[in-house]
Amino acid sequence: MAGLIETHGFVADCDCLDCAIIARDKLRAFAQDVMECWPMGDVDGGALQDMAEKNGLIVAEVRHEDCSDSNGNGCNCAGCNSPQDWELGVVCYRKQPLLLGHNATELSRATLSQDKTDAA
Repeated sequence: MAGLIETHGFVADCDCLDCAIIARDKLRAFAQDVMECWPMGDVDGGALQDMAEKNGLIVAEVRHEDCSDSNGNGCNCAGCNSPQDWELGVVCYRKQPLLLGHNATELSRATLSQDKTDAA
């Protein structure tokens, strides 16, 4: 399935069942990492960020300018960095399309429904 991402682009942009399975597996791995802290501990923001990055839900990018659009979407770091920080490069964690795209369950149902229609 590793070749699917190269073939199909971003998992969230693809309507095939295999990509929905990849999305499900990434989210499941993330949930399992989070639940390792339960019931005796909690998850702080840094640990949550590390888990999200480990499981491909966010990706670190070094940016040299604010990437927010006119609606304020994009970089969460825009207001916390000085011009000198931007010059040196700011590590920005970007949500991957999996978090911004289709719901994997809806995608799976739609794909299965389409497969049944195609088979008929």
